[in-house]
Amino acid sequence: MPKRWWPDSFYEVKPYAALALGLLSALLALARAWSIEHWEVPAMLLAAVGCAVFIYGAVVLQMRGDYRRRSRWHRENRR
Repeated sequence: MPKRWWPDSFYEVKPYAALALGLLSALLALARAWSIEHWEVPAMLLAAVGCAVFIYGAVVLQMRGDYRRRSRWHRENRR
């Protein structure tokens, strides 16, 4: 199966969009639950999905930072 090609700008923005989308959906679910004073199943699912997407974005950013830090160190100390 061939890999999809993403433009560099979209590749860089994708984890930040995941962070924003996850935070927005979790806050939306929390606001919904507070407004009706009850946790419904859709609100709980939206909060769970929001947390999962937020964690995904944070993990991707952490992995990219670690990779870039290691590869820069490797390039500088290879000689």
